[in-house]
Amino acid sequence: MVEKKVDEGNMKGFLKPIKVSDISRPLQSTNIDELKKLLKSALEQTEQLELTLKRINEFELNIKSQVDD
Repeated sequence: MVEKKVDEGNMKGFLKPIKVSDISRPLQSTNIDELKKLLKSALEQTEQLELTLKRINEFELNIKSQVDD
């Protein structure tokens, strides 16, 4: 694999190139544990967003019913 030299000063915020050997190695348990934590957090945030949307919809219906009366 041919790697180009990268000017790190201009590449801030970009991922460094990875080697094929890095991809083919098995995930370590710490990476899997971290992924589980992230997925659990994403699920909790999704549930919170769904609850917020439900409350917004209920509020809108309440306002509409008050205007109609």
